[in-house]
Amino acid sequence: NNPGYDIESLTPDGHLLFIEVKGRVAGASDFFVTYTEVLRGKTAAPHYRLALVCVDPEGPARDEVRYVDDPFATTDLGGFAATGIRGDWAETWARGSPPH
Repeated sequence: NNPGYDIESLTPDGHLLFIEVKGRVAGASDFFVTYTEVLRGKTAAPHYRLALVCVDPEGPARDEVRYVDDPFATTDLGGFAATGIRGDWAETWARGSPPH
């Protein structure tokens, strides 16, 4: 049962925010998002965030988080048979910013 996000949160002005979390060990090259996650991100924008967590092998104190606003605005899933897509970790990380 994948609703297309991991966390429901409220913004300071009371709007519901959907957050999808993807964590990878530092140095990972890619990550996978499902069709459902992309679809939710497209329909819930601007109230959807992709949270990328760079997991440091030295422990949680060194982990880093970036939020990507409207991460799937230009994403094309291709044919109907698509189950999801692979994202480039470094490229997506560079589009993100610290949580706000």
